Amino acid sequence: MRKVGFIIIILLFIFSSITSTAINTNNDFQSTTTSSKDSINSQYNDSTWPMYQYNKANTGFSPSSFTDSLNLSYNKSYKDILRNLWAFQSAPIVANNKIFISGGGMLPGMDVIALYENNGSLIWQTSLPLNYSLIRFMTYQTPVFSEGKIFVCYGTIFSIPMSKIFALDENTGEIIWENRFFTSSGYSSLTISDDKVIIGGHFTSFIPISRLYAFDVNNGDLVWSKTMLGFIESTPAISNDMVFTITSSKSPMTRGLDTAPFSGRSRVFAFDLNNGNRIWKTRVAGHVIMSSPVVSNGKILVPSNIISEDNWNRRLTCLDIQTSEEIWYYQIEQNELFSAWPTSISTPAVAYGKIFFNDASGFIIALDEETGELLWEGDIIEEVNAASTCAYVPPVVVDNKVITTSDEADMHHIIHEMCMFNVSNGEKICSLDLGDLHGIISPFSIANGKLFVNFDENVYVYN
Repeated sequence: MRKVGFIIIILLFIFSSITSTAINTNNDFQSTTTSSKDSINSQYNDSTWPMYQYNKANTGFSPSSFTDSLNLSYNKSYKDILRNLWAFQSAPIVANNKIFISGGGMLPGMDVIALYENNGSLIWQTSLPLNYSLIRFMTYQTPVFSEGKIFVCYGTIFSIPMSKIFALDENTGEIIWENRFFTSSGYSSLTISDDKVIIGGHFTSFIPISRLYAFDVNNGDLVWSKTMLGFIESTPAISNDMVFTITSSKSPMTRGLDTAPFSGRSRVFAFDLNNGNRIWKTRVAGHVIMSSPVVSNGKILVPSNIISEDNWNRRLTCLDIQTSEEIWYYQIEQNELFSAWPTSISTPAVAYGKIFFNDASGFIIALDEETGELLWEGDIIEEVNAASTCAYVPPVVVDNKVITTSDEADMHHIIHEMCMFNVSNGEKICSLDLGDLHGIISPFSIANGKLFVNFDENVYVYN
């Protein structure tokens, strides 16, 4: 059996070396602006939320203004728009007064929709040609907006490892280019910088080999790719022309299995953005399952779960981005955990010299960014008595407030609640019961003084 497993790993390494070939479906398309590092950075303003956790560093901080209340402006159902049953929808992204959402589920085919920001009316819908009728694709990913294009990606489930990435015109939904690559990227969202769109994925949920890809944003050509041990299930972070990604020795499918060769530690990698050369590699305690790294002020924050038969300890490790040396760590030790998601600590958000993250036991926690010292804790759910998804949706920070959510589900009902806290002292400013709705709330987006929530095939907009 060991020889068979070794042969499978070798074959996967060989298979992963196949070069992706982009298909340009609109050769006459000409962008009205030129892509550059400065122009991409210029999209980070109070009127946009162009990617997962706002920017390529995953900080989750918006420079927008926001009130001290959560008042519903409107909600718009798109149940009749998406063609997939049991659809998984992305977090919404916002740009140029439009909302973009990608969705897909257990049936073949995926859809991307664009809605008007002011009222949620449909602008366009594009059904993506996956061309594999027997392969099931899905996504928890957030799309990316840049230079008039929307980039989306879908990965396979329960089948051969494959993903497809598309670039669409923001105004028409027309496909500009598409490409495929041979790993499954169902959990990792796209990020973008300096004419490159970055995505990672792993080969199967049981064989810990992953690959990180950089595609040219203009034509979809593969720029570089790197193979690593472990599972990639988080969104890369980019800073100082370096791409940071994490691989774990466990995945949602294998978290109950013993993977002794990987010693319960996750690998953190830094690659050169331009050529993919590895700058450094290090290890941190615990498994990184779906939560993502964050870069701020020369530091990278790595959330991880230390899982054993008796406990689910939560840990946040702070590393120097240049040397990979550990600066500090903060750890929560708990023997019992009601988590409906295969992770116990969320992607952190960083602003005002503080770090904010959700704990699956129902808390939001604030740490000092420089020292890792605990500043305050706040109750998202006063007492967690059933399965919670506190660790799935990361907090977002805006106008000296941090906003987060959770749901708690039992056999009879689901409790959904959003909460707003003062970033300085953790005082709960307001909370909102979303009612007994079904489904999982997507990560939030904030732009133009509005909070955008994608939930149960509806877009809710608060201001």
